[in-house]
Amino acid sequence: MKTVCDANKCNGCMACLAVCPRKCITIRDDIYNYNAVIDQTACINCNACERVCPNLSVQQKVKPYKWEQGWSYSDARRNAASGGIASEIIRAFISSGGYVASCLFRNGEFVFDITNDLDTAKCFAGSKYVKSNPEGIYERIKDRLKSHKVLFIGLPCQVAALKNYIKAQDNLYTIDLICHGTPSPRVLSYYLKEHGIDINSVDDIRFRNHNSFQLASDYAVFNPEGVDDYLLSFYRHQSIQRTVTHANMLLLNELVI
Repeated sequence: MKTVCDANKCNGCMACLAVCPRKCITIRDDIYNYNAVIDQTACINCNACERVCPNLSVQQKVKPYKWEQGWSYSDARRNAASGGIASEIIRAFISSGGYVASCLFRNGEFVFDITNDLDTAKCFAGSKYVKSNPEGIYERIKDRLKSHKVLFIGLPCQVAALKNYIKAQDNLYTIDLICHGTPSPRVLSYYLKEHGIDINSVDDIRFRNHNSFQLASDYAVFNPEGVDDYLLSFYRHQSIQRTVTHANMLLLNELVI
């Protein structure tokens, strides 16, 4: 099996899928690891996938020059996992004429979308303690950047992958989320199935409601008395796949300096 980066070290950023001219790369998820597998019968050895992979390049290291904390005073805070700051940034960015790309839950998957519609952007709110699927978003951002400024909110590996993929970055703005690690979406699907729920039939999933770390499906809390088994396995690092790239490590290094 030939993989883009070292075996069992893929972060699932999926930038290699976007850049491959022969579309000969597939992402395999065995629950424990992701792997970007190359079909060697179709590969032309252009190495485009290696150049875009954040695991195979050193990311720019920038020291933070200012720290801020706060929360929203608007209704956005009610739908947020914590203070609603991301929702306020998104609202301000769209109101100034830009587009925002981030993760939302749709048709049983945590996928990425890009929009300048404030109502659609409300779906970006909330923490997602599961590996998201950014397939297709890099191409859409690149196309939108031709005429508009774009804000991308994602994990450090996804931000690093986007910057490797897009060279003309004058109108590109990014926000890195602090990454604790991400479980395979199959873990979440299996957990819901154990409770008699098909993830494809669910309209909304929440992992956190302000100070309450509880998994909820369509606002039905799985364990009202405390933290449920899914989140316990997440916080104990039992279900987390490897997600520490150069970009993550740089961010962590800056946090402890």
